[in-house]
Amino acid sequence: MKLTNSISLALFGLQLISASVTQSRSEASTSSYSPSYSCKCYEGDKCWPTVSAWNALNSTVGGRLIKFVPHAAVCHSNFEGKSTFNAAGCTEATANQGNAPWL
Repeated sequence: MKLTNSISLALFGLQLISASVTQSRSEASTSSYSPSYSCKCYEGDKCWPTVSAWNALNSTVGGRLIKFVPHAAVCHSNFEGKSTFNAAGCTEATANQGNAPWL
């Protein structure tokens, strides 16, 4: 009986966590890249900081913020005006496109 109660409580806790995560994802999901995931924010999304907010934050960390360049940029001739093509990098990016930890 004690084990059954413990399992029931654990499952109830998981249901609460799952509901909370689902709600958070639906509320925070503004990405035009992947509306089903809210763990990443991209430039142009509502969640992305303004230029002044970015600069203010960057000044607090000594200018060490790095602007994200998508991994697949190596498969294209340029990204935001910068040359990015790299054949070997594109092969690696293509091979790992479904590998979330690599991304």
